[in-house]
Amino acid sequence: MHELSIATALFDQVRRHTPAGARVLRARVLIGPMQGIEPESLKFGWQAVWSESGSEAPELVLDLPGWKLNCRDCGREWESPELYAQCTCGSATAEAVGGAELQLISIDVTDTAEQGGGEDQ
Repeated sequence: MHELSIATALFDQVRRHTPAGARVLRARVLIGPMQGIEPESLKFGWQAVWSESGSEAPELVLDLPGWKLNCRDCGREWESPELYAQCTCGSATAEAVGGAELQLISIDVTDTAEQGGGEDQ
């Protein structure tokens, strides 16, 4: 399950970028379709990694865009949930553009010293 190693790498990256004295509320991650990640498996791994650290797991928000396709015949670009999609011009020669993204987009934190806690990003 490569999702566990990805969850571990995300955990390390979140910890590295969290200010001292802050608590992570949520992490947002962009995952392109070429990564082949099963979202529920990644969330399970995320929970496990945080649990092992003795901390409560923050919310994990996954941005899962569809395939970005480009028609070789007419040049049209569009997004599709399916890799093999026919263009509106009738051509079946679309090719994937990008899709390999795996990026920590943001972390939302709160200062644990604050009563009631305000959010910072």
